[in-house]
Amino acid sequence: MQEGLVQQLQYRLGGRTKSDLIRGMVARSPHEAATGKLVMALEVYPLLLLLMASDYPTKIWLLDRGEKPSSAAILTERMKQRRWNSDGISIDECEGVTDLAPGYIGMVVSWKTLMVMRHEFAHAATTFIPPRMRNHVSALYAQARTRNPGPAHKTESSRPAINLLARRIRTPYRPVTSSEFAQTT
Repeated sequence: MQEGLVQQLQYRLGGRTKSDLIRGMVARSPHEAATGKLVMALEVYPLLLLLMASDYPTKIWLLDRGEKPSSAAILTERMKQRRWNSDGISIDECEGVTDLAPGYIGMVVSWKTLMVMRHEFAHAATTFIPPRMRNHVSALYAQARTRNPGPAHKTESSRPAINLLARRIRTPYRPVTSSEFAQTT
């Protein structure tokens, strides 16, 4: 059975590498240095997650220094007008945003740091996480919130459980404990 899975993965990859998959998701980059930094940031993700994101598809818009997220052509008007994070900030107050658009996942991110790029891609990657795992993450979040009911951090997503998973994925791949959850909320 595993041999069949390996053959199917090889067929779907069609000889593409992690770098090829990441570069194929780039809808816009200000220059090659930004694209290279994105490749470096996302190569830590498992090949299968990169393949699923690429095939879905995921479109990544890399912002140049000083460029506002709302300028990204891959964003829908709904995305541009939406209030982001638990504090309801505007899109231009964000370092990056990831959201589902009709027919694709749109990711707009500054190329300033590897962590911001990994964090935003983690939001895209959570799209492909099975419901059972999402339920587990939500339960961890609920436990943590009872231990630390203070206000959410400004950069926290409006989907807190997914945001914590995004934070954990950006430093792969150690399981999250409920006490860690409490420390991050």
